[in-house]
Amino acid sequence: MFLPDNGDSLYFTADSAEPGEQVPHGSQLIDQTGVAVSGIVVKDRLMLSEQGILAVVLTINKQSGRLLNSPDIISRGFVSMRGNEPLMNDFRAELSRAVQQRYKRVDLERFRSEMREFIMHFMFEHTAKSPIVIPVLNIVGGKQATNSKPVPDQTRFQEMRAKLLTQKT
Repeated sequence: MFLPDNGDSLYFTADSAEPGEQVPHGSQLIDQTGVAVSGIVVKDRLMLSEQGILAVVLTINKQSGRLLNSPDIISRGFVSMRGNEPLMNDFRAELSRAVQQRYKRVDLERFRSEMREFIMHFMFEHTAKSPIVIPVLNIVGGKQATNSKPVPDQTRFQEMRAKLLTQKT
C-alpha cells in the first residue's frame, strides 16, 4: 500500500509497484478561456478584492505645471466617495499641492511614479488601506489662444473640452 503526497510518483508494472521521483506540483488557476493565470495576476486580483482600486485623472498645463481642473477620482472597492467627502476634499487639495511641487523638476515617467507613491502614502495614512493606484496624466500644451488677449488656462481648457464634447462624430 502506498500513501503518496503531492508530487510523488509511482511506477506500476504487471506484478509490482514502486515509488518514483518527485514531479512538479501545486495549485494553478485556470480562467474562463481555459488559460492558466500567472501568480502575479492572482496576487493583483486578491489585492483588488481586499483593498480596491483608485484611479486619479490629472489634467496638467504643460507650461505652468498647474492642474487645469479638479482631479477626477474613481474608487472601486476602496472607499465610498459620498461617505468620505472631507477625505476627498483634503486629498484633492494635497494632490494639487503635490502636482505643483513635483511637475517641473522631474521627467514625466518619474512624475507619474512620484504621484503614485504620494497617492498610496496619503491614502494609507488616512484609511489604513493600500489600493491599487492608477494615476492618469493628461498634459495639455499651453499655447496662447488665437486672439490677442491671453485666455487663462482654465478657460481655454473648458472651451476645448466643450468644443470636443459638441463635435459630431
